[in-house]
Amino acid sequence: MIKAVLLDVDGVLIESEEALCRAYAHTFTKFGFEPPSKEKVLEFTGLPAKDWIRNLLPDEKKEDTALAGEMAEYNRQKYLQFYYPILVRESADATKTLKALKKKYKIAIITNGNREVWQRHETFFHWHNIPDAVVTTSDVAHGKPSAEPLEKALALLGAPKEQALMVGDTANDTTAARAAGVKSVLVANQNNAQLESDYRISAFNELPALLKRISGKRA
Repeated sequence: MIKAVLLDVDGVLIESEEALCRAYAHTFTKFGFEPPSKEKVLEFTGLPAKDWIRNLLPDEKKEDTALAGEMAEYNRQKYLQFYYPILVRESADATKTLKALKKKYKIAIITNGNREVWQRHETFFHWHNIPDAVVTTSDVAHGKPSAEPLEKALALLGAPKEQALMVGDTANDTTAARAAGVKSVLVANQNNAQLESDYRISAFNELPALLKRISGKRA
């Protein structure tokens, strides 16, 4: 019986690809680098911002952690202040689905964004009272694909791993779920067709029906 639902944000609750890609292109141009293509940016979707930047930098700059940190901070500000309000959209029926889930399950947000980014989400989409726990990269030493964020969320919820389900859209989500001993659900997109997960849905609003089917199988 599933009692706890662990949710990624980007690609699950919100559609942010365009905003993220434009912010990264802007940041790289600002720092004197060739802006990465949208395809290249999306190749590293789900990583913490500093690691995302390092992967996109030229080989000779990948180990420059100070530069990556400076670029990540600049990118965060541009994303939140400019690109976010005009380009980020809620996934179809995300708020309605969250409220429906809230009636039956404990909910945790697990994101590789930091606490400030999550606060932007909950203010912009009015999600303040929905999650029972929120774990960001500000709260752990290692973000996904480490199991640490999931283990922290389960501890905060008081839920055993056998009764939890991780919902994400990247390899970071499925890898973290496996490491934590939690079943995973992928919200399908063109970038994750080859990834393995326990379940797959085409959109977040299909999650309640999937949970009902899972409960029926275990009954």
